[in-house]
Amino acid sequence: MTKAERCENLERVNDQYAANPCHGTLIEFIGQITLVLLDMNKPTKANIPTATLRELAMFDEARKLFPGVKRGNDTEFTNYRKKHKDWKKYLPDLLGCVAYQISERKALESKGDWVPPQWCAFSVWINERRFERSMQ
Repeated sequence: MTKAERCENLERVNDQYAANPCHGTLIEFIGQITLVLLDMNKPTKANIPTATLRELAMFDEARKLFPGVKRGNDTEFTNYRKKHKDWKKYLPDLLGCVAYQISERKALESKGDWVPPQWCAFSVWINERRFERSMQ
């Protein structure tokens, strides 16, 4: 539904209640307007940059290697593309970043240094750009 269609729906609902005040309660009216407004603020697929199957596969390799909690590939990849405007720049290096952080963690454990007991969730790793730590 386009923004114009949503606005037309809102106007139609408003006109219905203005024409017949006995049509329902004010709470029902506010509830309908709230639903329309919430629908208007939902991100659309047009806001998410498109990707090729090769890019999706590259991301999936990194996601599968990551030892922490993760959601489905489509969900994680959509999140990655929405959060980072420069996602294409870092995509080829994600697999190497995951591998590097795994090896770095094992090296710290073998030296006897303290290492957090659990990996963060993959979405946290992506959202906080933790992959950049291994690129420095």
